[in-house]
Amino acid sequence: MVSNAGVQRSLKFLEQTWEEVFEKADKEIDINQRGPLHLSLGLLEQFRSKNIEVIINVSSLLGFAPFNMINPVYNGTKSWMHFFTTNLRTQLKDTHIPGCGNYAADGGHEFASGGGRSVR
Repeated sequence: MVSNAGVQRSLKFLEQTWEEVFEKADKEIDINQRGPLHLSLGLLEQFRSKNIEVIINVSSLLGFAPFNMINPVYNGTKSWMHFFTTNLRTQLKDTHIPGCGNYAADGGHEFASGGGRSVR
């Protein structure tokens, strides 16, 4: 399974009302975090029964080096994606779903297989 959820919204705290900021931020969090969370965990039993062997979640280098400062929520959601996937990989290491990793569309990737070994 490949989860490539991602939306960026420009958030300018001093130029937008708090209502606008919260509305945009909540939608971004719903798509970038809750979507992959619900998809990964909601389908986990089916993956186990169908011998699905890999889960890839697309993150971004902006989660680690947030050089684009008008997208603070996006940057945070992509950092969350990396750490969620790392934890999921740890919890799945003794199952038949040995491959679980992050792929950053902007160049970085980390993928693990065979009991949680990282491959970069």
